Amino acid sequence: MAKRKIATIGEPVFILTQNNFTDRFKVTTGFNSLNTLAYIGVNAIKVMSVGYVDDTLEKIVYNKDYKDEKGNDVSIIVEAEEPSGKRRSSMDVFVDEAEANAVAISMNDQFQQECKAILDAVSQCYHEYDNIKSSLKRAK
Repeated sequence: MAKRKIATIGEPVFILTQNNFTDRFKVTTGFNSLNTLAYIGVNAIKVMSVGYVDDTLEKIVYNKDYKDEKGNDVSIIVEAEEPSGKRRSSMDVFVDEAEANAVAISMNDQFQQECKAILDAVSQCYHEYDNIKSSLKRAK
């Protein structure tokens, strides 16, 4: 295991955030609803303090006891050592913005593929209504 690069005071750290598309568009008509589409963004947080959680030096804490404007705790705790062979995820804290963006792009690619599967399913469903309507007409 390698020691994680530690950001110094004044530098930013980067976290991935999941954001919903509901403020951009929302589809809700009758019984049908599609309102859980999301994307991953990268947020920068300025390091105001840095240290270790305890004397074991196993976990780093950024911005200990700091609060945002809403009074929420904005401290971030990360492992002091990089996990070997572990793929970075949305739960990681990044010192390098390019690495954070690369992970976000990868996750958005995955979301886009999931969205395509939804689009294909909705398209099939849309075209199936013609068959249903025509069979109902014959039943008169």
